[in-house]
Amino acid sequence: MVVGCGALSYCSCLIGFALTALGQFRLQLPWFLATAGITAGACALLVRTNGLEGAAMAMVIGNASQGVLGGVILRHASRKSTLKRIAQGMFSRVYAPYPHWQSRWNREKFDESVSGGIHV
Repeated sequence: MVVGCGALSYCSCLIGFALTALGQFRLQLPWFLATAGITAGACALLVRTNGLEGAAMAMVIGNASQGVLGGVILRHASRKSTLKRIAQGMFSRVYAPYPHWQSRWNREKFDESVSGGIHV
């Protein structure tokens, strides 16, 4: 049971890394507060009745809830982040950091270099 709890904790940690990479810092505090509340509630119920085994079950419940809540938050955050990038044009075919790169000649040369000279 402890190994399963560790595996759930590791997966939740990866979700936290993904949220940090997306820059979603404000969503992490409510996520951890909810997880702490669920874990405390599970501990209050299970430790009283089952002792040490109840504590292990409460940790599994807490880590599972952290993974599920984190997955929901990550899905929402990644969808929001992707829509924001599309609106900013980050997925456009030609990324031009300098205005002079947007000339027709440069776009054609870029297209040739990407396609290997094959015009479709």
